[in-house]
Amino acid sequence: MKKFGYGAIFAQTGNIGDMIQTIAASNLLPSIDYYINRDNMYEIYDAKTFRILDKNEFDNIKIAVIMNAWWMNPISRENRNYMFDPPDFLIPLCISMHIIPALFNSPFFETRLGPFLKKYEPIGCRDLATYNFVIKKNIKAYISGCMTLTLVNNTDVKSDKKYCATRTKITDTEHINHDTSHIARLPLKDKIMFAQNLLNNYMTALSVTTDRLHCYLPCMAFKTPVNFIGNKNDPRMVSLIDGPLDQYKDVLLDNVRKWIDDVEKSRSD
Repeated sequence: MKKFGYGAIFAQTGNIGDMIQTIAASNLLPSIDYYINRDNMYEIYDAKTFRILDKNEFDNIKIAVIMNAWWMNPISRENRNYMFDPPDFLIPLCISMHIIPALFNSPFFETRLGPFLKKYEPIGCRDLATYNFVIKKNIKAYISGCMTLTLVNNTDVKSDKKYCATRTKITDTEHINHDTSHIARLPLKDKIMFAQNLLNNYMTALSVTTDRLHCYLPCMAFKTPVNFIGNKNDPRMVSLIDGPLDQYKDVLLDNVRKWIDDVEKSRSD
């Protein structure tokens, strides 16, 4: 019998927002057994030991994974090469997915990403731009919003801290940088801890000002007063900043629960 576990997608980037998405997905799983590299899905970490699995282990595992992420990061920015090679041993839930506009009508989408999405439709799209693109490709889809909307504030404590998670500092606030080379260099375990500590700060903040999506949405989920000063017309932001966030949260939770039920049923059959 193959070893079964649940997994979450992570990204080896300097953007801590990517890890916040990982935490959001992990929190909804019955267990978190594996972390799977978004840009190389054969790089899989054991979630308890943070050991990278050997390739000879792949024949004996099945991993149910939530595919919420920013797709795709080019492995070569010079010639826009992409990598998307999901292993056959994954049981994916395609939800809270953002697809970058550079992939729209690209050969890569037609040959790699598109067929995968078609196989696992309907696709939960994080934003309106992704949704409009996917349905034009005759792939069933719906707008799910971002997985970070499901984050839960588990404390009643409030500090007197005012944070700004922006590209430039704001007077009388404590500045937080979401995107640094320091974050990129952290080992995966430390990166998760860094992101969780950041979320704890947002939970207890007096107020937050930000131009970052994965600061704004967690704060909304935590009911922390937050002011968004970014570009609402950015394709990543459209339908999220002023969208029906509570409705998206319900859609996310309902679809994740149904998928888990289906996965567990298939295991018992």
